[in-house]
This record gives sequence, C-alpha cells and structure tokens, in this order.
Amino acid sequence: GLALVRDIVEHATGTDYGRLLRDVVFAPLGVKAGFHPDTLFPSGHEDKKALPRHYTRDPEIVGLEGSAEDLARLGAALLRDRGAWSQASISSLTEAQNGNVPLDFGNGVSLGLYVRSEREPGMGPTLRFGTEGEGFRGEVRLLPTHRFGVIVLGNSADARGEVNRLAEDVLAAFLTQRLGRDIKFAREDLPP
Repeated sequence: GLALVRDIVEHATGTDYGRLLRDVVFAPLGVKAGFHPDTLFPSGHEDKKALPRHYTRDPEIVGLEGSAEDLARLGAALLRDRGAWSQASISSLTEAQNGNVPLDFGNGVSLGLYVRSEREPGMGPTLRFGTEGEGFRGEVRLLPTHRFGVIVLGNSADARGEVNRLAEDVLAAFLTQRLGRDIKFAREDLPP
C-alpha cells in the first residue's frame, strides 16, 4: 500500500517522495529523519552483540532512519496547538480511519498512527506509533488532551513487551497524578 502511495505522490507532484517528505513534512519541524537508499539500516543487538546490518531496496516502504530527538520532534508536533503543521493536517493524521471495522476490536488506525479512544474518564485519546528493526524496539505514546507523551527505546529484539509495559506505566503514573485517582492499564481481553 505504501509503495502505491509513493508512486501516486511522485506522479502527481513530479517530485521524489523522499525529497518531498524531507522538504515539506520534516524540515519545518527540524526533523532530520529521512530515507537513505544508499546506506545500510542501523543494527540492533541480541545477546549483547551487534546484529549485522541489512540493506533494503525500497527504504521508503520500510520506514525512516532517525534519532530519538527526531521521534521527540514528531511527537511534539502532534501535541502543539500551532506550529509547522496546520490543525487540519494534525486532525487528518490523528483521526481513526477504521472506526466501523468490527474485526479491528476498537484498535483505531489513522494515517500512520494507532488511535485508542479514552479508556479512563478525563484521559482523552491515546496516539501511538512504534519504531523497530531487527534488534531494537521503540514506542511513542501521546496524550493530546494533556499535551504529554513518552518515548521508550530498547536495543533488544526481545524488548517489545518491556518497552510497551514501561510506556503504559509512565502514562498511568502521569494520569494518576493529573487526574487525582489511581490509573492502571490492564491488558484488555478480546471480545467474545
């Protein structure tokens, strides 16, 4: 699907997809992330040893190369009232596109983000996106209602569960303090 979008965008604009994203989307935010077709993707770690690097032919489809600072800038852009991205753009990015799909079990997906509706009164929605590769995991969780977010990174292939748990624990601690009552995120069972 992303390969198709890339081709349509390039055809419609006459501009290289990577350049367009860099100049129009990321540069106004000060984000240095980008697609680097002539470089190897960063390696992660397993058993305290660096994994070999992998080359991909279509890096735009695999994802961005960036830093923790880039993730923070992207997250902050989604929490701002005004900035480089318009409110209309942010609304489009954060609006769930699959609200009427029963088999998605309420796991909303917008244009590039997971959107979970309010789980606790006063919490507001949660925006989520992840970063991963062979040997590393990361999670960004944002609470737009409270203009608060957390980024957790781990350099292990087995870190997904721990990274997710830590991100939810930080959000729960923040909401407990902010809302004045004990907030815990329990694992949700799938409906029958």
